[in-house]
Amino acid sequence: MAAIAFDPLEYARALESSGVPREQAEVHAKAMTQVFVHNMDALVTRDYLDTRLAEFEARLESRLDARMEQGFARVDERFHQVDERFHQVDERFQQVDERFQQVEERFQHVDECFRQVHERFHQVDMQFRELQSRMDQRFAGVDVKFARINVLLGVILVAVAIPMLQTLLAWMF
Repeated sequence: MAAIAFDPLEYARALESSGVPREQAEVHAKAMTQVFVHNMDALVTRDYLDTRLAEFEARLESRLDARMEQGFARVDERFHQVDERFHQVDERFQQVDERFQQVEERFQHVDECFRQVHERFHQVDMQFRELQSRMDQRFAGVDVKFARINVLLGVILVAVAIPMLQTLLAWMF
């Protein structure tokens, strides 16, 4: 703390020069000295205020730093929780992606089965067409044979039935 300079003798001279009687100026100087001595302990100086403000500022900064650290710790914990949730969501998406991949593979398998069924139907259709063609050829051959048989039956009928009819008619007439 800086000392306050109060010179009672100088104070008394200043009062005296302004017209205050000397005895009265000395009494004023003594009274002022007593006031200064009595109130010096209660007097706040700039250095004292600076020291006290620096202490207060340090305490305040300490408290604010502690609160900031607590706040940052809570924010960090919250970020950690959010990161954990994102990680869980990412894992879930990974599971969903794997399931989609499995479904895609199944669809590919089903598509392959449909392709095989389509190919088999095509083969069966070709076999039916081939069978139909052979049956048409056989039926054509059978038709020719039936036509021959009809001709032969006609010839037999003519060869056998006509003489019999002639004989039958001859007996009857």
